[in-house]
Amino acid sequence: MKFRCHRCGNVSEVPDGVKSAECLFCGAVNVFEVETPASSENTQYQRDESPSLAPGNRYSEEPTQIAPSSGAVPPFQSDNNYGNYGGNMMPPPPKKKNTLAVLFLIVALVVVVAGGCVWYFTSQRGADKPKIENIEEYQEDMVRNFYTECVFGSPTLRDLKSSLSPRMLEKVRTSDSKYAMYKFLTGEASSSDKESRLISVTSSEDNMVRVDYIDNGVKATSLVTLKEFDGEWKISDVELINKEEAAKENKVESVEVQRPEVGKYTYSYTGDVDDDYPIRGTLTFTEKSSGGYILSGKYAYESTLRKYGDKKTSWINVNGSIDEYGNVYWKESISGNPDYDSHFNGSYTGDFRNFYGSVGSDGGHTLTLSR
Repeated sequence: MKFRCHRCGNVSEVPDGVKSAECLFCGAVNVFEVETPASSENTQYQRDESPSLAPGNRYSEEPTQIAPSSGAVPPFQSDNNYGNYGGNMMPPPPKKKNTLAVLFLIVALVVVVAGGCVWYFTSQRGADKPKIENIEEYQEDMVRNFYTECVFGSPTLRDLKSSLSPRMLEKVRTSDSKYAMYKFLTGEASSSDKESRLISVTSSEDNMVRVDYIDNGVKATSLVTLKEFDGEWKISDVELINKEEAAKENKVESVEVQRPEVGKYTYSYTGDVDDDYPIRGTLTFTEKSSGGYILSGKYAYESTLRKYGDKKTSWINVNGSIDEYGNVYWKESISGNPDYDSHFNGSYTGDFRNFYGSVGSDGGHTLTLSR
């Protein structure tokens, strides 16, 4: 006997006389109300929900199962009530997912990770930076390096960005590769035969640093203002003492400087470095026809002379000059020590009677000499 399954619509064959049977394709239980010949199909059926037809009771009278013919390919089988009707494949409906909960978890994870990154980088900001113990010395060194490397040297964009505030950087920028460093000077026209150099840098109060320099033969003073940006000190403004005031200062200093008679003079001196280390030495001054003096000589620490004796290597040699305004500069060296690097910037009073200024590779020490 053949019958058409009420679930999947496929035709199965079972022995004659049975009252119910499972579909050989989908396993659904079919109950027959009318028996038909084996050659015909039973289209009269209903679902039997009785316990006797529960899964495991394949037939109510345990007939012999007849398998489908060889080569037959079973259609799509479903675990739900959606089957194959008329041979058409009907996929099961998608399983419902709680997409809102998944989305919430993803957003929460992103927020936690982002917050952790922000906390880490914020806590690490400045962790590698050395602690500034003396803010005034730090500011002096910063401004001194800026004038040496950028104002009187060859500035690069990287140097300027590390030294200037964004506002100050725009004030000196003239193009992508040119910068107006004259804004930190007097604005005098550039001249190859006139002197331009840094004289001294002195910290003032309220994060201001006084810079004394010579710009194309004109001595002047600028006040540099520093401001802290994200834990880094940068130059935020600069103010020039006008030329009339600068001229007055130069005039006062020129009165104090009493030039000796034309010729060559040598004097012995005693003094100290940083008020703690006694020194002594001799300096020779040779007047130049164009004004100013050529300076040469030597000095030594008393402690070095006591320890090593009066040897050539115990003395620090000096060679430099004094300009017409009384500013003193010399370069230092030690015999047999090519790595020694130091220089002096300062001034003198009277007829070479007293010298005062900064000394060292970075000008970080104070030197005085008197005769």
